[in-house]
Amino acid sequence: TNGTRWYYMYQLLKDYQSEHGHVSPSTKDVYKDQNLRSWVEIQRSNYQQGQLDPTSQRMSDQRRALLDDIGFVWDSEGHAEDSIEEGAKWVSMYQLLQEYESEHTNVSPPRAVVYKGQKLGSWVEKQRSSYKLRQNGHVDATSAWISDERLALLNAIGFVWDAEEPAKQFIPKGSEWNSMYQLLRDHQSEHNNVSPP
Repeated sequence: TNGTRWYYMYQLLKDYQSEHGHVSPSTKDVYKDQNLRSWVEIQRSNYQQGQLDPTSQRMSDQRRALLDDIGFVWDSEGHAEDSIEEGAKWVSMYQLLQEYESEHTNVSPPRAVVYKGQKLGSWVEKQRSSYKLRQNGHVDATSAWISDERLALLNAIGFVWDAEEPAKQFIPKGSEWNSMYQLLRDHQSEHNNVSPP
């Protein structure tokens, strides 16, 4: 069936990615007797038409999520080899930001932060700058750098787009919040203000 074939080709693309480091095979790439480039182009076309799932008139959120998870490039125009490498680098930095969040309970490392050998703080600033350009109409919504998919991924982890606004990620969670709140109330009672030194 079409569904079984789709998942078979998706798995081949994942295998291809493991071996080649990207998910954009060239027109001459035949992988395990399959023309992956043709399948990739069909996915892009179906995506643009809003129907990744041929059994429905709309794109399957599950299929899109699976392709997004492996760094699928939805817009092939202007994507040279360095763009493929840039896409892989973006995914790598995004995963590093998730690791940073696990250790530091926030996704806003200061600009100068180098985390696990990578300039994570600078990368975060670049995401903010790209977002501001997009908001001001200077970057197309399908741009590889600040695509809808990348915005959704960053929003899903609580990314703070404006470093000047109060950062919600610094709010302690659960019982820790209650403990901090009680400390603030104690400070207020003792010093008649809520601005600890």
